[in-house]
Amino acid sequence: MVDTMDNVTLFNCYDDNVEPEWSSFIALEIGGCIDQDGITHGGISDDLAQFWTVYGRCTWGGAEAISDCGSRELAVAVASELSRRSNLPIRST
Repeated sequence: MVDTMDNVTLFNCYDDNVEPEWSSFIALEIGGCIDQDGITHGGISDDLAQFWTVYGRCTWGGAEAISDCGSRELAVAVASELSRRSNLPIRST
């Protein structure tokens, strides 16, 4: 677990680790992912995931990656901090 939640931890899917515009999202989600030959595949069960991504569910219906995390535990902590900052709910996936 990380003691401090810095921008590198929270926003590592964004250039320069900048905080996104929260009004673009309606919720946060956590999803398991794998990397196959440089291509990331989401929707992976926890027992097969290589890493976890915290996504923002976009107002238009899609999802945008906010932060990649090396463990489910870290992804939950990151999502909790992002929820606190953004006032967005965390949806189960």
